[in-house]
Amino acid sequence: SNLAISATLGKEEAFLTVLSLDKATPVKNATVQIFGANNALLAQATTNQDGVAKLKNKKLLEQHPKGIIVSFGKDKNFLALTNTINSPSPEDILQKAERFKAFVYFQSNIVRPKAKIHALVTVKDSDFISGAKLPIKLVFRERYGKKLLKKVYHTDEYGLIDFNYQLDALDKTGEYTLQAYMGDKEIGSKVIKVEAFVPPKIENSIKTSKNIYTANELLDVNVSSKYLFGAPASLLHGTVKLSARPISYVNKKYKNFSFNNELLNQKNTTNYLYKEEEIILDEKGHASLLFKNKLYQKVPSILEVMIGATIMDDTQPVSSYKKVKLYPYKAMVGIQIDKNSLIKGEKLMGKVVLLDPITGKPIERELNAVVK
Repeated sequence: SNLAISATLGKEEAFLTVLSLDKATPVKNATVQIFGANNALLAQATTNQDGVAKLKNKKLLEQHPKGIIVSFGKDKNFLALTNTINSPSPEDILQKAERFKAFVYFQSNIVRPKAKIHALVTVKDSDFISGAKLPIKLVFRERYGKKLLKKVYHTDEYGLIDFNYQLDALDKTGEYTLQAYMGDKEIGSKVIKVEAFVPPKIENSIKTSKNIYTANELLDVNVSSKYLFGAPASLLHGTVKLSARPISYVNKKYKNFSFNNELLNQKNTTNYLYKEEEIILDEKGHASLLFKNKLYQKVPSILEVMIGATIMDDTQPVSSYKKVKLYPYKAMVGIQIDKNSLIKGEKLMGKVVLLDPITGKPIERELNAVVK
């Protein structure tokens, strides 16, 4: 045949170009037909002076086109629609894009039998904005077997779900999956392994002088480790890490007030604070560190700091964690609005309070309000 065919398929239409192979010129008035299963004719058209034909069928891809036949006089050629030369494929186009995706982060990807499994599930939309207050069904199951847990959770205002599950003695070793669903559609999953390996011979503890710190204040971390039979874990190596995530300041006396800057929350990255130090335990199995709470960006409200200490027991890492709060501001502004929506011309009514976050007591100071 002297006919060259190229085709671009969409949900409801197709564009075809027909050229002569000997001169590479457009072929005008060629008959173009698209066929589906069992040779069903799905669409037909004639090429214009540019050798282009536009074929329409509202259910073109749903009817699974199989091939194209082009006829020009006595000449014919055939194009099989089996493999696309680029993405997306017809199946990708037909698949409805999910607005939200879930990302699963296990505290450890390998755990021992009878361990408690911890995971953080974060839900983001297509613009990677957190999905707040969403009902998400979590299913924890053997990867190729029975369901162990099926429960509906609600994401917090940062699009997070804190998942915990206690394995029992009857749960088998092997691979397990935590799946996240919105309705009946799976939007994310991750695999975790349960393996029977040698239990650790040491246990760690983390202590701080207080549970609430302020910005630029030194955070003191005291790590201790001992063997299960009581002796100190002397001279073992390890690391201490600090990371932080934003949470909302809450005051029980001002239940309906928001102390959270939503504009900052939307534009900020998740990296507010990160520190990592290598340590060697002393003869008594202790190590003390001081971290300066220097923040990388402004915080929407307050921070929850996760302190993690990992000590190497021979080649096996043993980790422990502790949470403290970090108040980056000396004063917190709280806002209460009577309505979430207004009619044009309607008066905006609300209350504002300024608090000392440590004591929770009001601060007398002039405040300026801006409505954007």
